[in-house]
Amino acid sequence: MACSSVGMRRDSNLIVILACAIGTLACQTSTREEGSTLRTGSDLFSFGSKVRLAEPASGDVIAAGEWVEIGQSVNGDAIVAGRHLTLKGPFASDLYAVGEQVDVDGAVGGSLRAAGQTVRVGPQAELGAGVSIAAGDAELAGTFEDYLQVAAGTTRLDANVAGDVEVAGRSLDVGPSTVVGGSLTFHGPVPPTIASGAQIAGETMHITEAARPDGSQRVLGMAFAIAWLLGLGVVGTLAYALLPEFTRSVGAVVRRRPGHSLLIGSALLLAFPLGILCSFLSVIGVPLGLLALYLYLLFAPMGYLTSCMAFADLLSERVRPRAEARVSLRALTLVLVLTGLAVLSTLPWLGLPLGLLLAVIGLGGLASSLWDRFRPRRSSEPVVQTPNLKARDAAHET
Repeated sequence: MACSSVGMRRDSNLIVILACAIGTLACQTSTREEGSTLRTGSDLFSFGSKVRLAEPASGDVIAAGEWVEIGQSVNGDAIVAGRHLTLKGPFASDLYAVGEQVDVDGAVGGSLRAAGQTVRVGPQAELGAGVSIAAGDAELAGTFEDYLQVAAGTTRLDANVAGDVEVAGRSLDVGPSTVVGGSLTFHGPVPPTIASGAQIAGETMHITEAARPDGSQRVLGMAFAIAWLLGLGVVGTLAYALLPEFTRSVGAVVRRRPGHSLLIGSALLLAFPLGILCSFLSVIGVPLGLLALYLYLLFAPMGYLTSCMAFADLLSERVRPRAEARVSLRALTLVLVLTGLAVLSTLPWLGLPLGLLLAVIGLGGLASSLWDRFRPRRSSEPVVQTPNLKARDAAHET
C-alpha cells in the first residue's frame, strides 16, 4: 500500500491544507476575544477567538475557534475545529478534531478522528476505540485499545497499541517503549526505524511502491474523507445553531422547488465565469474579480452542503413531525446524510453525477432564499415570513 515520496507528500499536504482551511473558517465564525456559548437541551455549542469549556457537558459538544481548550468531561460526542486545540476531556464517546495543531492528552471512550498540520497524542491519553489520523507530523504516545491508522509525512510512535498499526507516509520512527499487540504495516519509500526495546507481537511489513502502487490511496482517501465530512458537519451544525429559521426556509425551497433550484444553480455556475472574465479585463475590476473567483470556488461545497441539510431536515421532521427538531437532532441527521452520500459516492457511475446534481440544486435553493429574503420590495408588496412550525401544529391540533 505505498506510493512515491513525492506523491505521498502531495496527498498528505492536500489533507493538511483542507484541515487548516476548515480550522481557519471556524476561527472566523466570531471575532470576539472570548467564546460565545449556546445550549440546546444537554448539548453545548461554543465559538469565538478563545473557547474554553468551563464546566462538564452532559451531552454533545461542538466548539470552533482560534484557541480551543476542553479540560472538562463530555458525556456525548465532541466535534472541535480551530487553529490550536487542547483536548483533555475525558470524552465519553467519539471525538472529532481538525485544526493546525491538535493535542489530545486524556481519555476518549469512543473513536478518535483527527486531522491537522501537527497531531499529538500525549502519554496520558487512553483511547478506547479505533483511531484515524491525517497530519503533516504525528507524535503518538499513550494507550490505544484498538487499531491505529495514520497518514502523515512523519510519524513518531511510542505508545501501547492493542490492535494493528497501519501507517502511510515518508518516515516512521518506532520508539523503545512501543508495544503493538497486532501487526505493524508501513507504506512508504524507506523502511521504518524501530528501536531495540519495541515489542511487536504480529508481523512487521514495509510495503513500497514497487510492491503495491495503489495501496496507500486507501488510507489517504479515508483520511481525506474524515476531514471533509468533519468540516461539512461543523459548518452545517454552526448554521443550524446560529441560523435555525433561515436553514429551515432554505431546506423548504430545495425540497419544494427542486426544478427551479436546479435552473437557478445552473445559471449561476454558467454566468459567474463570464462575470469573472469581464472583471479581469478591466484593471479596476481585478479585486472584484478575485473576490468573485473565491466565491465561485465555494459554490460547489456550499451547494452540496445545502442539499444535504435539506434532506437532513426532511428526516428530522419525520422523527419529530409535530414540533421543531432540536439542533442536536438536525446535526445527527446531517451526519447520517453526509455519511450515506459518501458511501454512494464510491460508486463510479453514481458518485460524481449525484454530487454535482446536489451541489447545483443546493446552490440554486440558497440563492433563491437569499433573493427572497433581501430583495427590494414595493411598499404595497407583502413580506413573506417563514412559517412557524410550532404555531402551525398548535393550530392544526385545535
